Amino acid sequence: STSTSTSTSTSTMPSTAKAGLTSILIIVAFAAHTLLYDLLDRRHRDGAKGFFDFDKATIAAATTTTTTTTTTGGKVVPIWKEPEEAEFNPWRLLPSVFISQGQEISSYEFSVLLISYHKTGHDLGMDLVDYIKYEFPGANAPHITEYGNKSPLKHRRHPAITPCARIHLETGGIMVQHAPDLFCTPGELAQTLLFGGDRHFAGDRGVKVVHLVRNPFEMAVSNYHYHTQVPPPEPWVTKQNPCDIEYAEDLITDTYPDMIIPTLSKMKYASLNNLEFGGQPLLTREEFDMITHDCLSLYQTKKKLRSATLLDHLMNYDAPEGLRLATAEMMVQGYHNGGDILRMANNIVKLKQAQMKVASHEEKFEWKQLQVYTMSLDDFIQRPAEMAYRFFDFVVDDDGTHELRTKKEEVAHRYEQYYEKKMMKGSRHITHGKNRNSEELKEYLRHDPVFGPPMGKVQSLVETCLAESHGDG
Repeated sequence: STSTSTSTSTSTMPSTAKAGLTSILIIVAFAAHTLLYDLLDRRHRDGAKGFFDFDKATIAAATTTTTTTTTTGGKVVPIWKEPEEAEFNPWRLLPSVFISQGQEISSYEFSVLLISYHKTGHDLGMDLVDYIKYEFPGANAPHITEYGNKSPLKHRRHPAITPCARIHLETGGIMVQHAPDLFCTPGELAQTLLFGGDRHFAGDRGVKVVHLVRNPFEMAVSNYHYHTQVPPPEPWVTKQNPCDIEYAEDLITDTYPDMIIPTLSKMKYASLNNLEFGGQPLLTREEFDMITHDCLSLYQTKKKLRSATLLDHLMNYDAPEGLRLATAEMMVQGYHNGGDILRMANNIVKLKQAQMKVASHEEKFEWKQLQVYTMSLDDFIQRPAEMAYRFFDFVVDDDGTHELRTKKEEVAHRYEQYYEKKMMKGSRHITHGKNRNSEELKEYLRHDPVFGPPMGKVQSLVETCLAESHGDG
């Protein structure tokens, strides 16, 4: 009888009311989907506890609205604080329930995030985090969270509600995130970094971002040499289409240029000292399409390669053709392991814009800071001790003592020795200095009419950002 009455009342409902009810149901379903998506994603983190692994008392304590901390079952529990601002912030709808076992709250007042891309220092980032862990274990430096030195999220993943990667940060913690998609607005990105994540404690001063970038020509040639090693160091080159520009993430069905062009199509960037590109946008849709067409002209078009993998093409093509195909994948294949040259450019711009947003709306962001220090893998290769010291100096708080400055110098030199030993052992992740034709291939790309212009503009962007970070701009 209940179902009959419900059906009858619904059938007599005015059309406007029906439409309103339908809209409400869609919104509720979408919110439930986003929440479930986040919870399931957290369940699959390497070595991390999932939402349902915690006892009810811990979860209840973590979701109260007070502003203190408590300890439950030997676990330090931050108390979730209800957001005060009226602006909608989806990240704060989820309570902080991921608890470190037997770990005291650090007095370090920032979250630290290292961002890298394919061939800009992924392993470097993890090495540097390990040096922080073992060489600077005190209150002046961040600690490695329970998730280890890598982000627990898949590198592209984000919900459709806000197209920025769900980067999980916590006060006093340091994490590495590989190639995040930062396609949201600068304000949303600032909100995500400063208030999103798992645990932000009272006294949280903000986020320090170390952005590992690289000259795009170096990046492309390193990528080509890396994936033409025998045997191949990574299996995905046997599985993905390098020319596929579809971007199918959760509820998002746009193409990669739909996501990337809005940020990269500007003529001038006020956030980067009014950087211009000779009257041209940083990237045009025509330039993107030319790269895609070049990729399609090379992939599975030869008779013997009609059903071949990307790896087969790289191993059978001469260097110029193989380099073009590998570089196209690094530019336009935006969903799986590709697109990182343009993703890097997008994120340089977005992080700078988010910094400006925070600086101009201090009260809205609760006077937190968003500090971004851009560093180049090319500089680490040439001057490892100097760059390691700069990294430690940015991340580790200065207590004004000569002892700490000396410690940073000593650890930087130890890192240099470690890097040199790694080079001598012949790490497969390090391609610098191993191939005699590297300079020739970089010059080939610079003068190529398809790749040269857009990559040259990305190089100007990288150099401008590096100069500003190092005080040369």
